[in-house]
Amino acid sequence: MRTLRICLLIACMATAMVCKAQTGYKGRVEVGTNFSFDVSHKFQDRNNNVAFVVGTVHGYQFNKHFFVGAGLEYNTNKINLMPIFADLRLNTTLGKWEPFLDVRLGGEALEGDANGLYFAPSIGAAYPISKLFNLYLSLGYTNLTGVKYKNKDYHKCSAMTLRVGVEF
Repeated sequence: MRTLRICLLIACMATAMVCKAQTGYKGRVEVGTNFSFDVSHKFQDRNNNVAFVVGTVHGYQFNKHFFVGAGLEYNTNKINLMPIFADLRLNTTLGKWEPFLDVRLGGEALEGDANGLYFAPSIGAAYPISKLFNLYLSLGYTNLTGVKYKNKDYHKCSAMTLRVGVEF
């Protein structure tokens, strides 16, 4: 798992450096919330809560429909999580609106709090506010396996995710 984290971190940095020099570079900064539900224990032992999320994604927009990048996200609630992930986004146009399907796949970057797979698909729409910036809103599902709480108990956490961001 440590090797996966190192590879994803290197991919994230390399993507940002390479894409910065290219005309197809695209970046996003976002905030959001996870409405989590723990599905690994009996109802009274579950860890159901709301987490604050802030993240960034950077990559390459190959054409108006296809984006590939890498990102980092920080989630805070009872424990702190920092997934690092690859991001694939498929866009379409509907007038001025740009509906999209976004899929994130990666792993946990912080030692000790979680191990396992990070998977976060979402759907959303972006709206241009200028030639350089789009605002977007997305609704999705997030799954992180192997979350460890202070009592050393492992959980499988899932969440409905709401994100608002700026794309540049």
